[in-house]
Amino acid sequence: MTIEGAVAIIAGIAASSIALVGFASVIIIWRFTGHRVFSDQAEERAQKLVAVQFFLLAPYVAIESVRILIEGEHPSASVVGIVLSIGSVLFMPMLGVAKERLAVQLGSPATKGEGR
Repeated sequence: MTIEGAVAIIAGIAASSIALVGFASVIIIWRFTGHRVFSDQAEERAQKLVAVQFFLLAPYVAIESVRILIEGEHPSASVVGIVLSIGSVLFMPMLGVAKERLAVQLGSPATKGEGR
């Protein structure tokens, strides 16, 4: 997750793509570092942040997609973006299942939601 998040942020900044940056799993990494490991308050905040991330990102991606279609723009190819996408398609479903299992063990609805 950390590698995927770092690559997504770097590739997103390089490509000026909010979609790539928005999918980085920084919230869950934040949730389980330092004193937040056993914090119910951090868990609650992480749940809200994961939800906000998805609710803000989805409409943005939809609106940008429609705008680009209407304007007839053609995106440039990014090798890093293509490799990241292929890796995500291949490995993220397995990591999602693992996150959901881990979430049950940790009692973390935020991790479960992020895994979905």
